[in-house]
Amino acid sequence: MIEIGISRISGTGYFAQAAIASGETLIVQGGQILHSRVLDRPEWEGLSGHCFQVEADFFLCPLSPHEVSLEGIWGVNHSCSPNCGFNGSLSLVAMSRILKGEEITFDYAMSDARPRTEEWSPLFQCRCESASCRQIITGDDWRDPQLRKRYVGWFQPYIDRLIRKEQNV
Repeated sequence: MIEIGISRISGTGYFAQAAIASGETLIVQGGQILHSRVLDRPEWEGLSGHCFQVEADFFLCPLSPHEVSLEGIWGVNHSCSPNCGFNGSLSLVAMSRILKGEEITFDYAMSDARPRTEEWSPLFQCRCESASCRQIITGDDWRDPQLRKRYVGWFQPYIDRLIRKEQNV
């Protein structure tokens, strides 16, 4: 259904081998759940960026440094105009029909709520080149009212709970 290829966004990525229907599950990710304190350890240096948040202080991470080599969600690039979102904490699902050859992407705002600190700066220059590109991606992007509206039902459950809490729902 998807295959690794050269990405114009960042190095390599996943691409649709054939058209994919809206709502189809593309990846159910496994790994290990680690507390944020563990990610500060030297053995995780350089790998913590490959983890994604599933709860306030917990992250789904590769089982080893070797797993980062594009297995599962670790190989999916960010886009400000994504074609995938989350169904639960572990499943990446097509938000709309994806054409053959199209790169599989999700918006990191759907899964990252890490605030910037001295130790961690989830800030990077976006290269998606979409018409709605935000240019800079941060751990606070989920707070953007336009993104909240656009991604209703596609956020990680943790992010969705944060949004509801802020909206007093």
